[in-house]
Amino acid sequence: MPSPIILAKKIYKTYQNNTLYVNALNGVDMELPQGALAMIYGPSGGGKSTLLHLIGGIDRVQSGYLEVDGVCLHSANEKQLTQFRRDKTGFVFQFYNLLPSLNALDNVCLPLLAKGESIKQARRKGLLVLQQVGLLDRQRHRPGQLSGGEQQRIAVARALIVEPVLVLADEPTGDLDSHSTIELMDLITSLNQNLGITFLIATHNIDIRSAATHLFEMKDGILKMI
Repeated sequence: MPSPIILAKKIYKTYQNNTLYVNALNGVDMELPQGALAMIYGPSGGGKSTLLHLIGGIDRVQSGYLEVDGVCLHSANEKQLTQFRRDKTGFVFQFYNLLPSLNALDNVCLPLLAKGESIKQARRKGLLVLQQVGLLDRQRHRPGQLSGGEQQRIAVARALIVEPVLVLADEPTGDLDSHSTIELMDLITSLNQNLGITFLIATHNIDIRSAATHLFEMKDGILKMI
């Protein structure tokens, strides 16, 4: 049996707000196979985003065991975490986080330019991922000239350009209308099924749960599989 892409055991995370301590994660266990399209749903403030940040190497585990694609994040140093984020993960957020002064193609290319690739090479790869998300004809449009659904698909393309083993999406449909939500989920499902890309999505949108191969519920920092 292949090793899981995500293996978490007894993950705890506490934040301090002045004199108040908030238990964001309370002994989270998770095991997710490669190629899954997994969703974590639950109310805001339940710990979904915190868990994604830990799995993506953005934040540090306070206690517990966390391994992603063979990298032990609970014991990784800053250099290892930076390399992990750069090479193994793609991120998609609710509000797209596109640079308004750049066109779609150059927004997509940013992760490769940050890794030191040439503009020519980055743009060649950028055109390929824009084609994958169905927006090759929008390559020269700036974010302000694109719909919300198109901007989020550009954000997905930006996540894909580094050829990640895992794409983490935090409320990716949260700022989209119902039509754009359906289009985005159709795209994510296609990428998952046809390219084998693993997705982990945090959401409070119960309407998209049917697309998941693995479904979790998180409330008050406690995760359970559905």
